[in-house]
Amino acid sequence: MVGSLSSVALYNSLDVIRPKREEVVTKDARLQADIEYWKEGIQKLEEPEDLFKDYRLLEITLSAYGLETEINKIGLIKGVLFSDDDDINSLVNKMNDPRYREMHADLRLDLGLTITQLNSTTDKLEQKMIDVAVDVALDEESPGIRRAIHFKKVASEGDINGPFDLLADPNLRDVVLAARNLPQEILQGDIDTQGRTIEKMFDFEKFDDEAYVDRIIHQYLVQMDLQNAGVQGTASLASTLLSNSSNGISTIDLSVLI
Repeated sequence: MVGSLSSVALYNSLDVIRPKREEVVTKDARLQADIEYWKEGIQKLEEPEDLFKDYRLLEITLSAYGLETEINKIGLIKGVLFSDDDDINSLVNKMNDPRYREMHADLRLDLGLTITQLNSTTDKLEQKMIDVAVDVALDEESPGIRRAIHFKKVASEGDINGPFDLLADPNLRDVVLAARNLPQEILQGDIDTQGRTIEKMFDFEKFDDEAYVDRIIHQYLVQMDLQNAGVQGTASLASTLLSNSSNGISTIDLSVLI
């Protein structure tokens, strides 16, 4: 939480705030350099394997999907990108993490470089890079916002259908654990136990309900504000949220504190 603007208020005001942040972020010299490097580098590839010979090009590609921390998992990345989309047993079709599936669908390296080097693909990747940069900038203002935005996106695309969809993506997992105030220690148990624990906490038939998803995100962001402010209770945060609302920043549903 930055200043008097809570993370919940910022999240509820994204329609207004995001375009302003994007206008600033797109002028960033480092971002523009990365975009140009990707556009030029991808056209220079002679075969799909060449992507893995250029560390920076691969890193920029992964960052467009929020997967930059996975760069050392070369075997997994290759396995996904070169998977046969039509084979139900291929690695990409077994991945619970939607970010990997999205990257495979966009690049289609399994078909060579034809799709990867299309102008429409480079334009799509450019926008993804900008979107990620905006998310990072917003997260610096209110830690947790980037995960909240990702959670909303994945839910809206219908990719949350069970507990293992949440557990497979560290960002989704962290949102639901914090929203229900569950300790990270539960991740030390076997995966089936983790799944049963998460399954009891949510109604997976409601993840196509925007209001239900927003309620989970609000609960998560409240916990993040408490954590970042070092507050042990809800009174101080409730006061801040009420102040934000009275100042016209956003209307806050205080039921998320219950």
